[in-house]
Amino acid sequence: MQDTEYRDEMSELPLCISPSRMRTMMKSSPDVECVSTESVISMIKATELFIKELVTLSNSRDRNEIGYHQLSELQTRFDRYSFLSDILPQKITAREWSEKYKHLFLSTQ
Repeated sequence: MQDTEYRDEMSELPLCISPSRMRTMMKSSPDVECVSTESVISMIKATELFIKELVTLSNSRDRNEIGYHQLSELQTRFDRYSFLSDILPQKITAREWSEKYKHLFLSTQ
């Protein structure tokens, strides 16, 4: 992430995510027609708090960097992050996968 700080047009809150970028992401949903400035700023702040919590909870030595492994561990350790399991599954070897799911293949034979 860049060290650029963006300013909210309505206040002097420093923002780490570009409002125009967040607006674009929010408008990319087919169900969204209109996005207010307040909702963009709220979403940015919520995203920043979410990322801050993930970094704080990770066991990373370098608190400025968090990787796939740390995020994957978080979704496994904390139930409140289970919604991340589809996009951040724990990496396993092919051997571990075949042992874990061999019952699916044995029952079809």
